[in-house]
Amino acid sequence: MNIGRNDIDWRNLSHDEIDRIIAERIEADDRRIEASGGKKPKRVGYILERIAEINNLREADREAQDGKVKKNRFIRRHNLHPEEDLRALQLMILTLDFPAPDYSVMKVRSDAGKVRDIVKQKYFPWRILHHAIMRVIGEDIYKSLIYDTSACIKGKGLHFGVRRMKSFLRRYPECKWFVKTDFKKFYQSILHELIVAALRRKFKDERFIKLIEIAVLSYDSGTELIDVLENEVERKRGVPIGAFTSQPIGNFAASRIDHTMKEKYHVKCLHRYCDDNVMLARSKAEALFLIRAYERESAKVGLVVKANSCIAPIGTETKNGNKKRRKRKRSKRKKD
Repeated sequence: MNIGRNDIDWRNLSHDEIDRIIAERIEADDRRIEASGGKKPKRVGYILERIAEINNLREADREAQDGKVKKNRFIRRHNLHPEEDLRALQLMILTLDFPAPDYSVMKVRSDAGKVRDIVKQKYFPWRILHHAIMRVIGEDIYKSLIYDTSACIKGKGLHFGVRRMKSFLRRYPECKWFVKTDFKKFYQSILHELIVAALRRKFKDERFIKLIEIAVLSYDSGTELIDVLENEVERKRGVPIGAFTSQPIGNFAASRIDHTMKEKYHVKCLHRYCDDNVMLARSKAEALFLIRAYERESAKVGLVVKANSCIAPIGTETKNGNKKRRKRKRSKRKKD
């Protein structure tokens, strides 16, 4: 059997035959990487097989249910016959034949009082699938990001962002102003076409793109956001907040703006955490220029910067932050 064929009837093969073909395809990929000096080609093939490889699915299953077994009855039900479910998921991936995605929305209030719609999906097959996808493409996605972004990246996070900004202030004492921006409905407004274009630039396997369209881009919040984003054209938008793939893929899609600000506008002091972005400037005029440039570049990829972006001298952000915290505490005491 030719392992390079894409017309294989996976349903008529035994588990052993499926595992053999997948192993041969992955091995062929690994040989090509080794022949190129250990460097991965810019556009990687046979991604679907790497996701569907049974050991990858077993590890994804273990990661997805870490610490959640007692709370989730769907996980307990899955654990009655895990191997049967994983083999079924393997076939779904290879044939790109999935049941209709089921999205349920629950409202969650953050510590700051902001209400978010969190999208939930069934554990099998969706949550396992999201973990299986990220186990394969995560490294390639993170390598495409600028160093100064820290959301959902192992070894980084909020504290890393704070350290980087402090480092910028020490290294560039001439910067006296800061710019802070935020996107309107970031995860709900990311254009599907932007995600697909970004993934196509990185990955060669069109079957993998189709898998992303099924697993992630079947969620569409475009219609409900037309008025919010002041956009007259209805376009498919949004990734489900709460899905394991949403933050990394959203981060990856928005990284185009980061690269443009660094490479076109030569912004040295920039750091982004999800939809929050901070830049340093030498003067108020430069700060105004940066915020207008950021708004223009964001609009090119269908994202809208909130009108309440902050431009202020460095040092005033602590005072403003303390005021906001005191205000939140007072309003909370009144409610209690």
